[in-house]
Amino acid sequence: MSLRKLEGDLSIMPKVELAAIKGVGTAIAEKIIELATTGSMKALEERNTKQNTCRYPKMLSIKV
Repeated sequence: MSLRKLEGDLSIMPKVELAAIKGVGTAIAEKIIELATTGSMKALEERNTKQNTCRYPKMLSIKV
């Protein structure tokens, strides 16, 4: 079964079951659980923080 076809609440699935889904490994299962239980994901917040501290802020505002 793939993640797209999954019918059920990911927040209550054990990590072992999540990791068994095609395309989801242990690391992704941990991130799904983190997001479902806390409402945020540390890796995503760190990425957003790095983007917000860009050394070239004017380049981020260029519109094409």
